[in-house]
Amino acid sequence: MSVLVGVLLLNASFLVVEAVGGWLAGSLALLADAVHMLTDVSGLLIAIVGLRLMARATTKRHSFGFFRSEVLAGLGNGVLLLAGLIWIVFEAIRRSVVGIEQDVDVGVVVGVGLVGLVINLASVAWLHGGRDENLNMRGAYLHMAADALSSVAVVGAALLIWVTGWLWLDLLVSLAIVALVFVPSVRLIRDALVVLMEATPPSVDVEDITGAVNVLNGVEDFHHVHVWQLSAGNHALSGHVTVAAEGASLHEAQLVGDGVSEMLASRFSIQHATLALECHPCGSEIHAS
Repeated sequence: MSVLVGVLLLNASFLVVEAVGGWLAGSLALLADAVHMLTDVSGLLIAIVGLRLMARATTKRHSFGFFRSEVLAGLGNGVLLLAGLIWIVFEAIRRSVVGIEQDVDVGVVVGVGLVGLVINLASVAWLHGGRDENLNMRGAYLHMAADALSSVAVVGAALLIWVTGWLWLDLLVSLAIVALVFVPSVRLIRDALVVLMEATPPSVDVEDITGAVNVLNGVEDFHHVHVWQLSAGNHALSGHVTVAAEGASLHEAQLVGDGVSEMLASRFSIQHATLALECHPCGSEIHAS
């Protein structure tokens, strides 16, 4: 948490510098990088709030806790990022169509870009050790790495404009930054919507799970299987287990259920499994009577 807070303060301070510098220098590329930085700052802020909410205990109203705060944070960050990218594209098209050839203050762009590169590299190094802890840390790490590449592109374009006088390079780099960030932002929104729609996680094969349960001792059939995500990497499952032993006691059925839960946790990393234990298959005459 302290790492995220430190990176947030560092990047939020630079965001103001970059936005003002881009405006004064007349550089759309620098403004595009500032929009990218804005989404990073908002993403870091949302990640910090999300981590605090995820640490809260369950309540009567929120029996699963607040795991999906991470998903909502990701969705909000993705939408904000996409909105910023749309504005950059609109502004680049407007300048091109109208024929605006706005002078770019190369000195300001290079100076701000180099400061941004140093801050981004420091942030990457700061987040490197914890990048695999959770989705928020990984997302923050990738954002900072992408920002470092953006800073390199901005500085390179400014130097080329200084040498060649080609002002259109500023527009080109701004669109390149958009292209760099567009796919990850769409993927972030898609992944969040998959969780919110309670779709089966892409990494999970329900048929594999069903087959693995059906070969366990004491299991006659495993059906009505549903798998969904509470948050990234946190999967939940519900299903019906028909116990093989005819006339099995409640204790014996419970042992079968415990075996299924243990296997799901160890083999498929499903820590939350809700199982309905049945003595007879669903829909059978005995079951319906």
